Amino acid sequence: MNVILCGKTNSGKTTVAKELEKQGMTKVVTYTTRPKRENEIDGEDYIYLTNKEFDRLKEKGFFAETAQYNASFGFCQYGSSKESYIDNSVIVLNPYGIEQLEEKGMLEKEKSIVFYIDVSDDILKSRSMKRGDNIREFNRRIEKDNKDFYDFLVKKNMSKKIEIVDGKMQPIHIANKIIERVRDMGMLYEIETELRKQEHEKNTNILKQIINKENIKSRNKKIKINSTLER
Repeated sequence: MNVILCGKTNSGKTTVAKELEKQGMTKVVTYTTRPKRENEIDGEDYIYLTNKEFDRLKEKGFFAETAQYNASFGFCQYGSSKESYIDNSVIVLNPYGIEQLEEKGMLEKEKSIVFYIDVSDDILKSRSMKRGDNIREFNRRIEKDNKDFYDFLVKKNMSKKIEIVDGKMQPIHIANKIIERVRDMGMLYEIETELRKQEHEKNTNILKQIINKENIKSRNKKIKINSTLER
């Protein structure tokens, strides 16, 4: 089962993903065409591409999902490869990416579980200021996030398909909550699978009994017919 994290800008998605990685999960490194920040490492935080390189991969069907933004620094794209969705992995996506996965049948409960990290706008703004982000860019992103997540959680009724976690907690505590829930979901899936298996075996046995009864009736009928002919 893989974990998908989503949340507004500065909600701590990437930090929580790193905490999950420390606990044994494989962090999926996504692709982007946005400029690399000073503290980011190519191949660890993102795989950085030009827009032309990104478009070529997209045309070849390389990505499972993609997203485009018109940021203050210009047009940029994000995407995750199809081959990156492996068991015990964690990935950070936006609502559009999650919707694309759902359309492709990649959000089945035995495959993936989505967590929304819920943080108030005031806390998000405070974090952004401490990080030294451009206030104009933050306002643009939070305005877009509010619309996107409202559409995602309310209008498209995705709130019933995802888990909501309190983003005010420390990242390590959020990660622990997620690990616990994933284990519970894994155990639940194993139980459901076993019950389905037992039900299938039960139905198979009932079908065999019905077939055997019909075969016995058929044999008895043939014996009766042959006995009548011999007379």
